[in-house]
Amino acid sequence: MKSAADSNMEAIAKAIAALEKGVGARFRQTRAAQDLWKCIMNKADMADDDKQVLVSFLSSSNAETSPGTDTTIRMLKQMEATMKSVLLDGAKEEEATIYTYDNTYDELMGSKGQEVEALTEWEERSKTRAEELRALSGTIKSLNDDNAWDLFKKHSPVAVQVLCNSCRRQEGCSETGLWVWSD
Repeated sequence: MKSAADSNMEAIAKAIAALEKGVGARFRQTRAAQDLWKCIMNKADMADDDKQVLVSFLSSSNAETSPGTDTTIRMLKQMEATMKSVLLDGAKEEEATIYTYDNTYDELMGSKGQEVEALTEWEERSKTRAEELRALSGTIKSLNDDNAWDLFKKHSPVAVQVLCNSCRRQEGCSETGLWVWSD
């Protein structure tokens, strides 16, 4: 679309320059005139009367039967100004869209980075917890081993039994209480 707009702008600029130099009749037979004719025919937002005046000027082989050069130049300059304005507005809108996209992308990447960081921390915590659980499980297993009990009794000659409160209150309690050894 931009290349079509650029070529249309170029055709209009060449037409204005040629007409202002007074070479209207010769201009009609140039490639620039053909490009201008295509531009005018493809211009959807142009009034039909204006199109007719310009096409009539470009189609005429004779300067006397074509509309006035001043009118044609004025119309072409108005077309050029309008096209420049539309292109400028489009460029500003495109820049704003790119700016918004870049900011949105940066925010998204920042959020994604935070998400990755949080997941990494969570994985580290989960790994640490798993290692702690394995260590506790191994310790409990070792302490519950008969050899550990024998070793513990051997190094603590005096043992005192402390009954739990529930055992003192209930007859027939199956719990034997907590054993504490002291020297």
